[in-house]
Amino acid sequence: MKDNALEQKLMRLGNPENYFQGLRAERGFFPDNLLMFARTSWAGLHKQASAHSRHVLIISLKGDGTLFLDNKGIELKEGCGLLVFPFQSHAYASLKEPLFWLFVTFSATDDRAVAALRNHPFRLPSTMAESLERMADDYERSKKEPEAIGDLLAAVRQLLLEGRRRLEPAREIDAGNFQLLSEVEAFVEAHLHQGIRIKEVAGHFGVSVSTLASKFRQQFGGSLGRHLQRLRLA
Repeated sequence: MKDNALEQKLMRLGNPENYFQGLRAERGFFPDNLLMFARTSWAGLHKQASAHSRHVLIISLKGDGTLFLDNKGIELKEGCGLLVFPFQSHAYASLKEPLFWLFVTFSATDDRAVAALRNHPFRLPSTMAESLERMADDYERSKKEPEAIGDLLAAVRQLLLEGRRRLEPAREIDAGNFQLLSEVEAFVEAHLHQGIRIKEVAGHFGVSVSTLASKFRQQFGGSLGRHLQRLRLA
């Protein structure tokens, strides 16, 4: 299946009406209360740290990014997955587009079987595209035929269990830099209509233009100037 066809199918999943109420299986089955949705930009992702009661499986089909987990910046590379655990403080920060990330959120009463995945990205299997096509079909079918949810939940469970054998070295990003640049990005977006320039941003945070530009490139792999330009055109 071609990538763009898969992306179109995943986008048709739409957005959940309730981000805490998903498809359910029989009691005790892991995982449960499952939702699936896709994101193609950072517009719908929160940049301030937050936590909630659900697991969040992030599957990067296209585009790299950085997540802030428990005061650690963790890189998520294209072709990898990452599991965020309940009540784990997390935020999103990346500028590497084009982007296509699939989110699978769920509840679980006992996640000890996948504890090794905490703060560790894992490589996706080579058959991931075919698996996601079936998962998307099962998700849509389960909305009309609740008994069909079993196949979908089993597929997600298998992906997570196999992920324990596909762990990638976790490249951590300096938390201080992450916090500074998160504040920089929020400041830039708040003052974008004023035509703010890099020199003014650096002055507001008490650093030199070269230092700010260097930290931004190190963190996000891109130019702060280009980022400003993209925001103005958005």
